[in-house]
Amino acid sequence: MLKLLHCADLHLDSPFASAGSRASAVRRGELRESFRKMMRWAANKGCDLVLMAGDLIDTSYATSETAGLLIHEIASNPGCRYIITPGNHDPAEPNSIWKRLTFPDNAVIFTSETPETVTFDIRGQKVSVTGYGFTTPRLTVSPINGLRADTAADCRILCAHCDITDPLSDSAPVTVADLAASGFDYAALGHIHSSSVKKAGDTTYAYSGCLAGRDFGPGETGWKGALYVEIDDSRRVTTTFVRFASHRYMRLRANCEGASQWPPIAERLADVIREQYSSSTSLRLVLTGSVSPDFRPNLHILRSLLESRSVSIGCLELQNDTLPILSGKTLETDPSIRGEFYRLLLKDLTEGTPEERRTAAEALRAGLDALG
Repeated sequence: MLKLLHCADLHLDSPFASAGSRASAVRRGELRESFRKMMRWAANKGCDLVLMAGDLIDTSYATSETAGLLIHEIASNPGCRYIITPGNHDPAEPNSIWKRLTFPDNAVIFTSETPETVTFDIRGQKVSVTGYGFTTPRLTVSPINGLRADTAADCRILCAHCDITDPLSDSAPVTVADLAASGFDYAALGHIHSSSVKKAGDTTYAYSGCLAGRDFGPGETGWKGALYVEIDDSRRVTTTFVRFASHRYMRLRANCEGASQWPPIAERLADVIREQYSSSTSLRLVLTGSVSPDFRPNLHILRSLLESRSVSIGCLELQNDTLPILSGKTLETDPSIRGEFYRLLLKDLTEGTPEERRTAAEALRAGLDALG
C-alpha cells in the first residue's frame, strides 16, 4: 500500500490583503502553523510521498524564515520523499528559492516546463512520479498534452500545477482528455483552491485545494487542508480529505425581505452566528431582499448583540445587497422630487448588474435621506 499526502496552494507568507495589519500577521502565523501540523501529520502517518503541487509560497512576499521552515520540515522526515512542482505564484525563476537554496536530498523539485520522471523503489514497488515546473508566472500550453506514464512502473503518479477549467488559461491549460489518455494512476493537481476528486479514464485526478482560505473569494471559504491518498497493489486509489486549517472564511446569505428596521433582523442573525460559528471563523454576511428605504444595517449593533451573548467571531463583515424598493409603488407615483429621483434609479435597481444595483441602492438611500 502506497501512502501519499497531496497538498497545493499553501501560499506561505501570503499578505492576507483583505485583513488589517494585525489580523494579517495572525493569519500568516496560523498558516505557518497549519503547514507544520500537516508536515507532522504526514510523518506520523508514515507517508511515502508528499506531493506539493505548486504555489507553496507567494514569491513576491516570501521570507527567508519561511524558506528555512520549508527546508527544515522536509529534512526532519528523511524517510519520506517530497515532490515539488513550482506554480505560477512561485515559478522556478533564476532568483527563486528553488534555484538559490539547497534542499535536502529527499526533495525532488521539478524546475523545467518539460515534464520529467523520477523513479523510486518503495517496499519493492517501482513508483514513477512525473512533473514539471513553471519557470515564469505564465505557461500557456499544456505540458502533458501527448504525455504518457511509465508503463514499466507498478504505480504511476503525476504532480502538476495546472488549470483544467479554462482551455485559454495562462496557467498550464491541461484538459481532461489529456489526463484520460495519460495512463497515470493518480494526478495530484494544484491551482484550483477548492478540493475535488474525479476520474478521467483510468486516471484519478484531484485538486487538494488550498491549505487555508485567505479571503471571502471563490474557492477560499470553508475548512481547508490536504488529501491523504492510498494506492493499493491493484492500483486502486482512495482519497480522504484531512483538515489542517485552524481558521476559515465563510459567507452567509440572509434574506431580509420585507424588513423596515434593522434591530429585529440583527437579533435573529446574532442567534444564527452564536449557534453556527466561533472565533475560528471570519464571516461575511450578505444581506438580500426588498426592504424599506428606512432599513439601515448597522455592524455596531450586531457586534453588541454578539458580545451580550458571549459570542466571539474572528472577523465580521456586512455586505448590503438589499434593494430599498419595498415602498416602491408609493414612490413610483409620488409627484415630488423624491418620486422623480426614485424613477430615475428604478431601472438600475431592478434590471442592473449586481454592482449597478448596489450602487443605485446606495444612491437612493443617500438621496432620500438628503431630501428628508
